[in-house]
Amino acid sequence: MKLTFKHTALSLALAGSFTLTGCNFIGSGDPVFVEPTPTTPPTQQSVALSGTATKGSLIGATVYGCVAKTDCSGKEDLTNGLAGEEGFVGETTTGADGSYSLEVNSNGHGKVIVVRIVANESTTMECDLADQADCDNLDLTGTELKTIALAPTPSDTAPTVTLDTVEVSVLSTLTTELLQDAPELNDSLTQDELKNLGVNNSQAVALMLGIEDDIDVTTDFLTLEIPSATPDKIAATSDTKVKNLALVNASFGKLAEQTKTLGKALKDIAKSVKKVVGDPESTNDEDVTVLANLADKVKTEVTANANKVNVTKPKTKEPASVTLTNVKADANKAKVSKGKGTQTPTPVTGASGGSGAANDNG
Repeated sequence: MKLTFKHTALSLALAGSFTLTGCNFIGSGDPVFVEPTPTTPPTQQSVALSGTATKGSLIGATVYGCVAKTDCSGKEDLTNGLAGEEGFVGETTTGADGSYSLEVNSNGHGKVIVVRIVANESTTMECDLADQADCDNLDLTGTELKTIALAPTPSDTAPTVTLDTVEVSVLSTLTTELLQDAPELNDSLTQDELKNLGVNNSQAVALMLGIEDDIDVTTDFLTLEIPSATPDKIAATSDTKVKNLALVNASFGKLAEQTKTLGKALKDIAKSVKKVVGDPESTNDEDVTVLANLADKVKTEVTANANKVNVTKPKTKEPASVTLTNVKADANKAKVSKGKGTQTPTPVTGASGGSGAANDNG
């Protein structure tokens, strides 16, 4: 049969209509409906960081997750919170035991996260000081604790991931202050490399506080869960070194005074430690005064609290040993430890070789 333009156009039109309606022809040309291929919905992925906030357990405090080295991680004025700041990846609240679980949004997956825990107007603290009256009078306004973690990257085979050793204490806060500006702190880090950074900077903190005897080459304040220094929690802790660190961590509560909140006191300590470790030769009389006062408060409170919870008093710095010469010496050793970056940690000792003259051997 001779095809004409009209016949050809009609055939194409009919073919097109069957294609659009999902029909096909089998055999003699009867139309058969073709089922569309079902699509698999994307797997929901989630990442969470969890741990406990301890200076005495902080209850009802606000928890922020911030990508390191962003506006969120560095902002000092927290009056209006951090939601909406560049680098903000999540927010939650600590529970009745100080624990938290922070869901990190997709902008934070696989990135270094600074966890910032801030006391708000309704935050309370489990009393871990020797004298209950000190807790009753404690002004928590602006108190902030920090730590750093590398948020995992979820996958189709592991869509839900929780990193559950992201611990927060005064000691982790000082470690974070030393670490968060380090050039090695970037998104190419592995978990092992961050662990080494944490250990090396924890050693630097221990040197400045004179508590080297209670750490070893695996101690990482960013991941070490330090309990409140209450009688029941100290009794439930089997590790003597962790008990000692709990007493030291708790003792920072004595820094608060009538003219200074705990939050302001902690910031002053962190500022001085960061300054002298960054540049030991810049150490001045003001830095020595701040650190000597810290040594005095820690010594006094640790002694009283050790008696209360019935443990042997741990070694801490003797206030009289906090001189310009000794601070510079310890700061230089701390700088060396901090400067090891992601290298494998090695043991450290203070200016006098171990605790020595820089500590109260009680």
